[in-house]
Amino acid sequence: MEDEQHGLISALYPPPPPYLKFFTNKNVEKLKELRETKSDEEIYQQVKGTELQFLIPPIKPEGESYRSFGSVWSFKDKFIDLKASGIQQLYPNFISEENDQDEVFSHERLTEMKKMTKSLLLNFLELLGIVAKNPSYANQKIEHIRIILINLHYLLNSYRLHQSREILILEMESKIQQDKAEIENIETVCAKIEEKVRTLVKKNVTLLPEKNGEMEVEDDKETDIEAKRQEVIDSLLEEEYIE
Repeated sequence: MEDEQHGLISALYPPPPPYLKFFTNKNVEKLKELRETKSDEEIYQQVKGTELQFLIPPIKPEGESYRSFGSVWSFKDKFIDLKASGIQQLYPNFISEENDQDEVFSHERLTEMKKMTKSLLLNFLELLGIVAKNPSYANQKIEHIRIILINLHYLLNSYRLHQSREILILEMESKIQQDKAEIENIETVCAKIEEKVRTLVKKNVTLLPEKNGEMEVEDDKETDIEAKRQEVIDSLLEEEYIE
């Protein structure tokens, strides 16, 4: 039993594909030389059936759809309606959002979703009664519930675009508020620094009236001026203005 569990765990990830051995330095150099003189389509036709074929990415499928993992996928992302999916539509067609009827559009959808929610609950209660009396008729009622759920889920998904726009608006508003707060913080810090500089200058340096268009300092010794200047700088460095 332990050996079986060990083998199961070791096989969770598949082994490398067999064509991995064709990715050699020699083949890579050959493909590089071909790409210098020929297009991808010409190279694909030339190396078809050889080892170099596995080094070339597959050509994009032609048409409007492709098949992958057993399902058909469309190249264009589009909102597939219920009719195209083969599901019965239980609600009427709404006014398009292109007609600037967003409020009516939303109100109608909300009304229909409330109706389907009540209908879903009623069908579920009916299903319980059918299962209790005649279970052979339960499949039909289960199918009704499935169609209601699909219609309800479809209407909910139709709000994804509106939801994405609202989320983007909230993110932008939050970013704007954050930037405004940072700007106000910077302005506050600048005002504090300017006030501190004025206070220190008034405290440590006394200026005399102007002579010949220049300001003279009471103590004209360079050492005293440098010491006072350094004192102002040290005092500013001791303060923490950024919050």
